[in-house]
Amino acid sequence: MSQPPASPIASARHARILHSALVLGVALVGVVFFFVVRTIPPSFPRASILSFVTAGLGLGNLAAALVLFRSKIPQRSVDQTPDDYWTSNEVRIALVTWAIIEGGGLVAWVGYLLTGTPVPAGVGVLAIAALMLVRPSRLEGDAGN
Repeated sequence: MSQPPASPIASARHARILHSALVLGVALVGVVFFFVVRTIPPSFPRASILSFVTAGLGLGNLAAALVLFRSKIPQRSVDQTPDDYWTSNEVRIALVTWAIIEGGGLVAWVGYLLTGTPVPAGVGVLAIAALMLVRPSRLEGDAGN
């Protein structure tokens, strides 16, 4: 009895599911931390240096992901299907880019939780926007633009 061929490890659908989970995760952390800060006072309410450090670390992650790693993600060729695009090894840098952006957002949200100041919260929102900037459909559609 023969088995059916194995499906590709990373198809376009898998990339979309993973990306959606990352975006929703960062957004959910932000919403939960927003309500926690409203109910429980922050641990370090007067530590403005902590808010700037966490915002700076998060912003550094976003900048590194968008400036250094985004340019390394190859464009999809016209004759390449989305599934073929996502199964190529060169595109795996997109996963690294998403993880770096998510990490920057989470660091910023933790800074917001600890201090309650809007500066790291703004970086958390920027992380969500940055993830949307490098969404799978946009990466796949770059070849047609």
